[in-house]
Amino acid sequence: MKSIDSKEFLQKIQQIKTSLEQSKPYILEAQVVEFQNSVKKLQNNLDDIIETERSLQIGIIGEVKAGKSSFINSLIFNGKEILPKAPTPMTAALTKISYGEQFEAKIVFYDEDDWRIIEANAERADRFLIDLFQKEQEKLGRQIDFNRFKLAKKDAVPKEYAGCKELIEMIDKNQLVVQQHIGQTKRIQAHEQEQFIDELNQYVGSGGLYTPLVKYTDIKLNNEALRNIEIVDTPGMNDPIVSRTIVTSDFLMSCDVVFFLSYAGQFLTQEEMALLTRSLPENSIGHAYLIASKFDSAILDYSKPLAPITKAVNHTMNNITNQAENIFKEYRMDPNAPLVLKSIAGHLPPHCSSGLLFTCAMKIHTGLTLNEDEEHILSKFESRFEGFTRSPKELMRLANILPLRQKVLGKVKEEKNEIIQERAQKIVIDQNIELLRLLRHMEEQARSDREDLLYSDVAGLQTKVEQISEKLGKIRKNVSGIFTNSHLKAARILHDIKIDVEKEINNHSGVKVEENISHSSGTRRTGFLGLNKEGYTVTTTTYTAQVTEVVSSIRKYVTRSKEMINNEFKRLFDIQELKKEISEEVIGAFDLVSNEFNEGEIKRALEIALNRLSVQEIVINQEKYDKKITSKFSQASVKNDQIAELQLEQERLLVEVAQDINNEISNKMYDIEFTLEKYAANFIDDIEQQLITNTNKIKAMLEDKESNLKQLDAVITQLNQYKKLLS
Repeated sequence: MKSIDSKEFLQKIQQIKTSLEQSKPYILEAQVVEFQNSVKKLQNNLDDIIETERSLQIGIIGEVKAGKSSFINSLIFNGKEILPKAPTPMTAALTKISYGEQFEAKIVFYDEDDWRIIEANAERADRFLIDLFQKEQEKLGRQIDFNRFKLAKKDAVPKEYAGCKELIEMIDKNQLVVQQHIGQTKRIQAHEQEQFIDELNQYVGSGGLYTPLVKYTDIKLNNEALRNIEIVDTPGMNDPIVSRTIVTSDFLMSCDVVFFLSYAGQFLTQEEMALLTRSLPENSIGHAYLIASKFDSAILDYSKPLAPITKAVNHTMNNITNQAENIFKEYRMDPNAPLVLKSIAGHLPPHCSSGLLFTCAMKIHTGLTLNEDEEHILSKFESRFEGFTRSPKELMRLANILPLRQKVLGKVKEEKNEIIQERAQKIVIDQNIELLRLLRHMEEQARSDREDLLYSDVAGLQTKVEQISEKLGKIRKNVSGIFTNSHLKAARILHDIKIDVEKEINNHSGVKVEENISHSSGTRRTGFLGLNKEGYTVTTTTYTAQVTEVVSSIRKYVTRSKEMINNEFKRLFDIQELKKEISEEVIGAFDLVSNEFNEGEIKRALEIALNRLSVQEIVINQEKYDKKITSKFSQASVKNDQIAELQLEQERLLVEVAQDINNEISNKMYDIEFTLEKYAANFIDDIEQQLITNTNKIKAMLEDKESNLKQLDAVITQLNQYKKLLS
C-alpha cells in the first residue's frame, strides 16, 4: 500500500468531519457521531505516536562499574564530565537526561519504605560481621581485634547489606537528618551549565551532601546534543536495592533503543547474561546494541611484551567478537528468544569503546591537563606497546566513539523514524478501513432516502410509520430473549475465565535457585597443648534466589491474565452472531416482498444500534503487588532459609492477584447484566425511533421535493469524493 502521511491524513478526515456536520439534515446524526468518534480515536492514537516521535529514548544499561557515565559523557557530551561517576553501586542513582531550554533537575529521594529497608539491611550487615567474628574467635580459641577483623572481612558481607551500610555511614558522615528529606522531591534550576552541574553534584556526585538519599533524577540540559533524544542512565542491573530495580525496569519499558555495556576486560560474564535476560522487558525493546566498554583495559591485558599496538588491538577485538558470536548465535534463530537478545544478536559484532581514551584525546587536542588516572593509563600504553602515540588522532581511533556516534547513534535515529512511521501507518490504515465503511453506509442511506423521496407520498409514509410500530411491537419479547441468552453465555464465559486465571498460576510459580559451592582452607592446632598443626578445608554451599525474578513472575502473571481476560471479552458478545440473530428476527417482522420496506434500511438501523454495545476491559494495578514484595524483601537476592520465605510470598501474592482479578470479573458480570438488560428494554425502541425519524425526515423533504433531491444528489456525490480521497 502507498505510504500515507499521517498529518496530511488527519487534516483530510478533519475536513470530511466538518463537512459531514454541515450535511446533517441529509445524513443521520447517529452516523455523523460514529464518524466523529472514529476520528477522535485515530487522533488520540496518533498523538501518542507523534509525541514519541519527538524524542528517541535511549537506555544505557550494564553492571555497576561498566563505565556507563563515562560512555554517555563521551558519546553525547564530547568527553565533558556532565554525569559524575558514582563512588559506590549504592549511590549510582538512575538518571534520565533530556533537552530543556534551561538547566533543571527533579531529584526524587527515597521514601519511608525504602529507607526502612535500607536501615534493616545495614543492621544485617553489622550482625553478619559480628556472627562471623564470633565464629572465627571460637575456631581460633582466642581473642582477636574486631576492627582489624572487620576491615579484613569487609568484602565477605553480602553486597545488598554492605551497600545499605555504606549509605547509613555516608548519612552519618554528612550529618544529614534523614526525616527532613525522605519522600521529598527537590527541584533545582540554573542558567549556566557549570553552575547547574556544581549544584547537581550535591545530589548525584561522588562527594555530594545528599547523594546517599537520592533514588533517581530527571535532568534537563540546554545542550544541542540532546535535542530529540532522551537518555536513561541506569544504576546497574545488579542494583542491590529492589525498589530502584523496579523503577529502572519501568523506565526501560519506554526505551526505543538500548546500549548494553559489558566491561571488555571481563566480557559477557554469566552473571551479566543472566541479569540481561532477567532485568530487561522481554518484548518491548527491539533495537539493542552490545558495547565492549573500557576497551583500553582489555588491550592492556594483551600478554606479549612490547607488541605492536595494532596487533594488540586486533587480537583483543577478535577475541571480543568471537566471544559475542558464540554466546548470541543461538538467539538469532530462536523464535522464543527475548526480543532484546535477538536484536543484540542481529547487531553484532560488538562495538568496542573507551570513554577514557576519548577524553584524553579531547584534552590533548584542546591543551587541557590530564588527570592522574588518565596519565597513568597512557603511560602504561607507552611502556607496553610499540607504535603507540599520544596523538589525538591515534587516541580517537582506539576510543572508537566517533564511529559509534556516527554509524550507530545516527542509524538508530533513522530506524526510530521508520518504526514510528510503520506504527503510524498501521493505525492510519486500520482506521481508514473503518472510516470508509462508515462513509459507505452514509452513501447507502442517502441513496435509500433519495429513492424514498422520489417514489413516496405523505399518506404512504404515514402508513409506514404506523406499520413500523405495529411490526416491531410483535417481536419485542423475542429480541429481549436474544439479549437474555447473550447474558447467560457471557456469564458462562466469565466463569470459565475465573478458572483459567487460577490455573495460570502454575505457569508463574516457583523460584529459580542457584547453587554456589566455595572452599576455604586453613590450619588449626591439635593434640596435647596444641603442639601439632593440621590443615583443614571447609566446603560451604550457598543457595541464592533473585527477588526481582519473583517481581517479574508476578508481573508476567498479571500481564498474561489481562491478555486472557481481554481476549475472552471479545467472545462475550459475538457481535456478528448477535447481529445475525436480531437481524433475522427484526427483518422477519417486515414484509420485504412489498415496496414498503427494504432490507438495507432496516439493517442500517440495526447496525447503528448494535455498534453501541461494548464492554470495558479489566484494568489491574500492578504497583501494589510490587510494593508488597519490596517491603518484605529489601535486597535484590535472598539466600538459604530465606528462599522458602520468598517462595511462600510469591505463592501468596499469586493467589491474591487471582482473587483480585476474579473480584473484578464478578463486578464485570453485574455490569454486563445491567448493560444487556438496558439494551433488552430499549433496543426495539431505538430501532423504531431511527426508522420513524428517517421516515418523518422524508415526509418533511416532500414539501420541497425537487430542491431536496438536488441536495441528496450533492451529498451522494460528496460522499463518493470522500471515499476516493480516503482510498
